[in-house]
Amino acid sequence: MFRPSRDRDSRQRIAAPESGFVLNESVRPGDDFYAYVNDAWIAEHPIPADKQYYATFTEMRDRVDDNLHTLLEKAADAPPEGADP
Repeated sequence: MFRPSRDRDSRQRIAAPESGFVLNESVRPGDDFYAYVNDAWIAEHPIPADKQYYATFTEMRDRVDDNLHTLLEKAADAPPEGADP
């Protein structure tokens, strides 16, 4: 049976890597924790005007749609196979 050590000095201490989070220090965490933690991220990642939400899969779908549109335009502009140039 595993029992954690009660001796704090015997446990390995690992420092958390720098997260890169930017906190809104103009808001007290006790007053509005959501704003304190998320305001900077929300400002840097706006939701496009034509969307109700924007998630990772929304961004991926938009990129696939753009790539498919480009591919189909190139195919439409290409001469048919076997045609004389």
